[in-house]
Amino acid sequence: SLTCPPDWTDADAGGNGKQRVISIAVKAMPEGFLSSHLVNGVPVGTIVRLAAPQGAFVLPYPPPKKVLFLTAGSGITPVMSMLRAMDRRDVVTDVVHIHSARTAEDVMFGEELRALDQRHPGFTAQLQLTGQQ
Repeated sequence: SLTCPPDWTDADAGGNGKQRVISIAVKAMPEGFLSSHLVNGVPVGTIVRLAAPQGAFVLPYPPPKKVLFLTAGSGITPVMSMLRAMDRRDVVTDVVHIHSARTAEDVMFGEELRALDQRHPGFTAQLQLTGQQ
C-alpha cells in the first residue's frame, strides 16, 4: 500500500470506496532490474515516487451491453480494475476477455480471472500462450 492524499479512497481507482490504499501490480522479470527490485527488495514503508498515470482507462457506467477486452502481459492491469468494478456492480453479463502471455506462469491475476469465470456465466476468458507454439 502507498500513502494516499487525505481525500482519496480506492473508489477513485475502481475499489469499494472504503480503503485508502493504492494497489499496483508488478511482475518480477529476470532481465528487469526495477521489477525484480520492487517485488523482492522494497521493504514495507519505503517511499516510492510515481509519475502521473497515462491513458484513459475508464469504464463507462453503465457499461456497454457487450464488452471485449484484449490484453497481453502486464497490459491486463487496467482491465482488471474495470473487471473488478463490473464484478462489484454485478454487471458482468456479456464480457469476453482474451489475454496473451508467453506461458501460463506469466499470466498475472490468473486466480482472480478463474474466480470471475466461476461467478459469472456471462464472462468468458480465453488465454493465448505464445511461448508454447
